[in-house]
Amino acid sequence: MTARVLTDTGIQNFRAYLVRLRGGDTSAPPRELLDAPGISAEFHVPVEIENRSFASRLDAARYLVGKLGGKGEVDYNSGLWSWLALYYFDQIFPPLSGRSERKPGTSRGR
Repeated sequence: MTARVLTDTGIQNFRAYLVRLRGGDTSAPPRELLDAPGISAEFHVPVEIENRSFASRLDAARYLVGKLGGKGEVDYNSGLWSWLALYYFDQIFPPLSGRSERKPGTSRGR
């Protein structure tokens, strides 16, 4: 998938989902935000991002640096990082063991 950025509206919608999760909601991540018009927008440079698993945070960082390094200012692009967090949501916040519940805001979703 080509990387995108969440707009302010997209970030607000994603935050609202995270608040619901913290309150015990077990609904699936709102993946429709990833490419919804007005909710997400094109990143300033086309970058293909694979939906893949990472063995560690270091592996994820290396992959993202390889993909995004040299693509302009990405460090403080909250729309990009919010989009990436939603894209890799299942790895960042996997469901708790044997349940559909997730706990964002805690270490590794547990």
